[in-house]
Amino acid sequence: MSPETSPTTSVAALERAALMAPFFVAVVGCAVIDARRRIVPNRIVLPCLAGFAAAVAILDAANGAVSAAKAAVGCLTFGGGLLLVALLSPEAMGLGDVKLGALIGLVLGSLGLEYVAVAAGTTSLAGGLGATAVLLVRRRRGSSMPFAPFLAIGAILSAVLTPRFDTWFSTLPR
Repeated sequence: MSPETSPTTSVAALERAALMAPFFVAVVGCAVIDARRRIVPNRIVLPCLAGFAAAVAILDAANGAVSAAKAAVGCLTFGGGLLLVALLSPEAMGLGDVKLGALIGLVLGSLGLEYVAVAAGTTSLAGGLGATAVLLVRRRRGSSMPFAPFLAIGAILSAVLTPRFDTWFSTLPR
C-alpha cells in the first residue's frame, strides 16, 4: 500500500475534511452577514476561534493531521497583518475583519503556512478587484465595501487551490 493511500493518510484526510466543512460554513456565513449588514459578528467569530483552536490542538495531539504550531503562526500572521491595516486605517478595515482573518489564518495555517500565503494573496487580489469595481460604479473615492466576502473568497480558493499549486510547482524544472 502506498503512503498516499495508507489508512493513516485516509484518516488524516477525513479529519482535515471534518475541520474544513464547518470552517467553510462559518466563513461564508460571516461573509453573507457582512455583505448585508456591514458587520462580522463576534458571536460567530469568537466561538469559532476557540472551537477551531481546540479542534486543531486535539487533531494535532491525536495523530498530527494538522499542526497546532503552524495554526498559531497562521493566526498571528494573517490576523496580525489585518490588525496592522485596521490600526493604520480604521475607516478601511474593521476589527471583525481582523478576527475573521485570525480565524482563517488559524484553520488554514493548521494545514500548512502555504495555505495562509495563498489566502492572503487571493484575498488581496479579490479585494483589489472589488475596490476597483466599487470605484467604477460609484465614481468616487472613499466608498466603503464589506471585506469579509473577499476574506471568504481567499480562504476557500486557498483551501481548494493550494494543493494544486504544490503539485504544479513540483513539476517545474529546477
